[in-house]
This record gives sequence, structure tokens and C-alpha cells, in this order.
Amino acid sequence: MVYFKLGRTLSPYGGVNRAICKLNHGLLVNLIEIDNIQNNNGIIMSNKKYKLDARSPVSLNMWGFRPSIFDHLKEMFVKFIKTNGDDINSEFLIPTVINYLLQTQREKVFALNSNSNWFGITHKEDSPFVGFQMQKIVDNGEYPKVLF
Repeated sequence: MVYFKLGRTLSPYGGVNRAICKLNHGLLVNLIEIDNIQNNNGIIMSNKKYKLDARSPVSLNMWGFRPSIFDHLKEMFVKFIKTNGDDINSEFLIPTVINYLLQTQREKVFALNSNSNWFGITHKEDSPFVGFQMQKIVDNGEYPKVLF
């Protein structure tokens, strides 16, 4: 898993969801999905009113899995559907699955740090900024103009 610093992943246009990570000597130990994280005048908070540290490592679902993950996902998805199948707002979250596998010691996850800024589209207003940032890294030769 590649992790980023929370403060480098926020949108100025509204809240985002992030999985806050706990690390130990390069291994992921725990991760908890937090909803609606926002930076309000330099104070980062979630909808649960937790004050969060901008330096906290977060997952943005950049994983490198072995094929065995699909057996785990299938097993947990079946349970998820039985419990949440009628709830239109329920989400089957990869961090929840990974955290379960970590807590039950069924898997280990190596964590790699990225010092890059994350830019993605959570809100429609993010789109022009992301387009500008993508063009900038292409122009700087950090990303190819043509992928395939």
C-alpha cells in the first residue's frame, strides 16, 4: 500500500473520506475509514469532530495485492450483502476488509510512503485543478503524454 500525508490529500471544495493508517516499522498495523474530512482554516476535522493531524498517514486505495486477496474479498462481500444488502447507502470498503485481515493476522501489508501531493476529483469543482496538475507533471516529464 502506498500512503500519503493527510494534509496533502484534501479538497478545498468539501469533505473527503480517508483511511487513517497506523504504521509500525514499514508495516500497516491498523486503518480506519474516516468520513467527511475537511480543512477549516488550518484545522483538519471530520464530521465526528475529531481533530486530525495533517501529517497522519492515509490510504487512498493504492494497493498491490496478491491473488489471494480475492478469496478474502469474496468471503467478506457475501457477509456484507447478508448484513447490508437492503441498505442503499452501505459501502463495501477495501480498508475495512484489509483492517479485518490485519487484526485477525491473516495478512501483512507493507506500507510505502509517498511525499507527493494527491490530487483527485471528489467534488466537481476539483476538476480544473486536477487537469492543471496533470498537465504540469506531463510538461515536467514526470508523466508520459501518451500511456498506451
